Amino acid sequence: MSGRVGGPAGPDDRASHADRADGAGGEIRIRSRKAGPEVRDRELHVLAAAVIESRGRVLLIREEDEPFAKSWVVPQGYPRPGERLAQAAVREAREEVGLDVEIESLIGVYEEFVPAPPGPDRHVVIVAFLARPVVPAPVEVTPEAIDSAWVEPHAPPAAIRPFVRRILADVAGRS
Repeated sequence: MSGRVGGPAGPDDRASHADRADGAGGEIRIRSRKAGPEVRDRELHVLAAAVIESRGRVLLIREEDEPFAKSWVVPQGYPRPGERLAQAAVREAREEVGLDVEIESLIGVYEEFVPAPPGPDRHVVIVAFLARPVVPAPVEVTPEAIDSAWVEPHAPPAAIRPFVRRILADVAGRS
């Protein structure tokens, strides 16, 4: 099973316009009059990811910042206010690895719960786009990333986030 989230929401799963309040920086706060206290005021973190593929390999980086500090991930981050998710993925690729990329397609939507002591786990949703470098260029690791590596999608390294493993499996399944 892939890490994609799909299917229509049922009538009880939808928040009305009045029940939903959007936060800045890719965080969505869901408030529902119908839900109990265990559901109210949960934060949903939405990230846009650039899955950069070149010559059959995918670029991974080790993140410096939360929510995936010190983990191998694909370049990703929060969209800015008014920025579409695909635009955010292109910007994050430029900011994190110095590459100008073009989005080819949506790979899928993935989710992960990330520990955030002392509070509840963060619910992180990653919208992953397949991207290719506009021109071949060397990767420039920036302060947002502490390392980078090109990997074969069918042979990922052991120390990667679970959602990245699912993304790589989906990329490998496309070939």
